[in-house]
Order: sequence, then structure tokens, then C-alpha cells
Amino acid sequence: MPKEFHAEVKIWSQIKHEILRRYLRLFISKLAGAAKQYSNSQGGRIYYVDGFAGQGKYEDGREGSAYLAADLAANAPGSMAGVLQCINVEADPDTFANLEKHTSPFVTLGCVQNIHDEFEVALDQIIKIIGGNIAFFFIDPLGAKGTGLPQLEKIGAKQRGKTEVLLRFDDIRISRTIGNIVGLEARQDERSHKAAQTLTTLVKGMADEKIIAAALKDGKIDRQELLNAFIRLVVKEKKLFRFGLSYPITNPLTEGHHYFLVHFCNHADGYIHMAHFMAWAERSVKKQIHDQAQSLFQTEVQSEIPFIVDAVQQNTAKQNVDTIVEALPMILSSLKGRAGLQLRNVYAAIVDRFQWKYIRREWEAAIKEGMARGQIRTDGKLSADSAPIILS
Repeated sequence: MPKEFHAEVKIWSQIKHEILRRYLRLFISKLAGAAKQYSNSQGGRIYYVDGFAGQGKYEDGREGSAYLAADLAANAPGSMAGVLQCINVEADPDTFANLEKHTSPFVTLGCVQNIHDEFEVALDQIIKIIGGNIAFFFIDPLGAKGTGLPQLEKIGAKQRGKTEVLLRFDDIRISRTIGNIVGLEARQDERSHKAAQTLTTLVKGMADEKIIAAALKDGKIDRQELLNAFIRLVVKEKKLFRFGLSYPITNPLTEGHHYFLVHFCNHADGYIHMAHFMAWAERSVKKQIHDQAQSLFQTEVQSEIPFIVDAVQQNTAKQNVDTIVEALPMILSSLKGRAGLQLRNVYAAIVDRFQWKYIRREWEAAIKEGMARGQIRTDGKLSADSAPIILS
């Protein structure tokens, strides 16, 4: 197996772990109280669905993502206790056996269910298990078919409300597949033509037809354009979700881009929380590279990528706030005429404008400045997403 692949797996494994440690915990804590409101008679639970669960534990003793999620489900404190249920899907027989072995105590407790199948095949069963409850889907497919669009269509059709999806979008492999199609068609023999047709079927539906047609014509495609087109397809055209947000996953050694993490949801809370999380992720990675540059480049990919850091340079933070303040009149104008506005709507509009570039602390500081200038009023706290607002 190529060294680059091992490095990629290491990076992705750590990223996935940090999402579980940080974002999933936040997801549960924010929604535990609302779970029953969005659920049916199954008891107001929140489901974490890992579509490609992998190992329970690795040979070196490291805990896999499925184990970490199970541990959170079994030991969640306070109002989160007993709320989380985990569904793990794994197709590989040996990997599934490992998963079963190490999560068996949690299965006995009733907070984990393991399914030995392909995620695409198991999805109907999973949706039936979840019912009307809130769910967080982690879809981590590999290969050219890895957009997960068919799965998103099923999830988007059945799971509304507070359900969220986090998807690994491997645009590099998609681009390579498009290049292979062009190469095969150039050979002009029947076998190559059939192979090209098969690959073309895989890439169709990943974005709007214009983008794919242009790519198949010359074998080239702009990575960001492909991603944006995919998000437009899911959010604007198919209307499977209301919000889509993407973050480029990079190698901390080289800062080279590998693939995108794409988040879809139907509610503003998930949109703004994920944007904040991604901004912290970006800053913490850059801080790590800056502080440990020498050691990073002397070793292979580090086993840890700390995603949350407390240090943000004051001058940079001020520049970020000033940028938001400058754009605030246009951001607020997009909300005028809407009834029942809350702070979450303003924060979501800021994310619409800047995506994951800024953190919540900077959003709040910009809103305070907007209030001082008479552009916006609120009787609530800026930390309360439900605080009502009035636009001037």
C-alpha cells in the first residue's frame, strides 16, 4: 500500500476522532433537550450513524471512531445521559469482527447496534430504526462513487428537522476518474469505450450537467467549482437540505489539499455550529504548524491534530471583526422583511457570506458594533441563538 495512502488514512482517522470528541458532543448537548420534540414514540433519542465504521480498536491500542462514539453514548453526563444511540455499518468481514469484539460491552448496554453490510444496502434499515428521531450521519465513502449523492437523497427525503450529515467528498479521485474517461475514449476500441461508459455513470449526478460535460470534454475540472456545483445540486436543485458547508482537509506536513469535508443540514443551528468548528479547526492546525514546524517536517504525519485552541492573536481577531462589520449592512439587508428573526438567523447569514472563515466570538463582536451603530437591536444575550432581533 503506498506511503501516501497510509498518511491520508492517518490524517483522516484523527480528523474523524476530533469530530467525535468535539462536534458530536456539542451536537448532543445542544439537542438533547429538543430530542423529544423532533422524535416519534421511540423515546426522544439522538442517533449517530457511522456509514463506514472501521475498526473498534487498532493493533496499537488506539480506539477507533466507533468505539469513541460508543463510549460517549454510554458515559454521557447530565442531560445527555441515555440520549445517544450509535449505529455502525461495516462491510469488510475482518474489520466487522474487530468492531463487534470491541464494542460488545456497549451492544450489551443497548446503546450500540452494528450492521454487517454495505452502507448503501443498510440505509433503508437504518432509516427505519431511527424513525422520527434526530440523527447525525457520518458518510465516509472511498473511490470515485464517493459523493454519497444516492444516500443523501434517501436521508434528505426521510430525515428532516435537526438531522445533519457530514460527508467526505474526494474530489481528487473524481477528477482522476474524469481524466481516465477521456483517456479511454481516446483509444476508440470497444473495450475501452465500455469502460469509459461505466466510469461516466459513476461521475454523472455529482454536479450539474454543465460542469460534468465541460470536464468530460477536456479532462480537466476546477476542484472548487466541482465542490460548489455538488453543494448547489444538493441544496438548490434537489432541495435535500437547506444548508451546505465545506472545509478542505489538508496534510499538516505539507498543507497540501486531500479532499473536502462537506456538511449538510436543515437548521441554522447546525450550520453555524459547524462553521464555528471548522474555523477553529483551521486556526489550530495552522498554529500547530507554526509552533512545531521543525518537528513536523522531521517526522511522519503526527498522530494528533488538536482542533480547539484558546490563543487567537488580537490583531488578527480585530481585522476579522472589522471585515464582518464592513459587510454587516449588506448581510442584514438580506434578512429584511422576514418575520420572527432571531440571532441564529443573523449568524447564519454571516456564514452565508464568509462560510467558515470566522469564529463565533468574532460574529458576536461584529453584532455588538452593529448595535452600537444602530443597525440592529436585541433584548436578549448574544450567546442565545434564540434572542429576538429587530433590524433598523
